Amino acid sequence: MLYGEYRIEDEIAVVMREAREDGFAEGREEGREEGREEGREEERKEGDKKLHAEKVTIARNALAEGSTPEFINKITGLSLEEIAKL
Repeated sequence: MLYGEYRIEDEIAVVMREAREDGFAEGREEGREEGREEGREEERKEGDKKLHAEKVTIARNALAEGSTPEFINKITGLSLEEIAKL
């Protein structure tokens, strides 16, 4: 092959390499986004656990002060069944 001679096989090889590189880049970005979403979900779950623990603490303190389960339910959102277990 002479310098400057055009071959379709060379063009196809270049296009395929670029497509593969684009695919890898796209896959990495999708993986990063998926990881970020998983991290946000873990943070939400952890926040929910902390919030629930705080509600339970409030409920216990309110019970100790003589508050009714109905009142505690109203202020914490805990179910009457859960309050009864405290």
